[in-house]
Amino acid sequence: MSNAAIFIGWNEARVGRERQSLKVFAETIEYFAGLQGRGEIDGFEPFLLNPHGGDLGGFIIVRGDRDKLDRVKVDPAFERILARAQTVVTRVGVVDATTGEELQRRFGGWLDNVSDLL
Repeated sequence: MSNAAIFIGWNEARVGRERQSLKVFAETIEYFAGLQGRGEIDGFEPFLLNPHGGDLGGFIIVRGDRDKLDRVKVDPAFERILARAQTVVTRVGVVDATTGEELQRRFGGWLDNVSDLL
């Protein structure tokens, strides 16, 4: 079961790079499907947001074990995808996230650490 995730977000395609952004998106989906097929990640899900006036246009959640996800983030193929994405979309960001039992453990630890302040 997943205890961690990677959140990969972006804003919009760079003007004049719309077609290339679709190519990079397809490459990204293929990359994560391969990782999932090899058991290196538990799964992934892409999202496209409706226009809302903010600076987040879409994101991908990649789920897995923290140690495995840490290896993904230093994989040259992942670094290549990020470099390519930055040339075709704006505001690319990668953020670690916690989920599953690890999330419960962290919230429990937080409560233990601050209970005397409540």
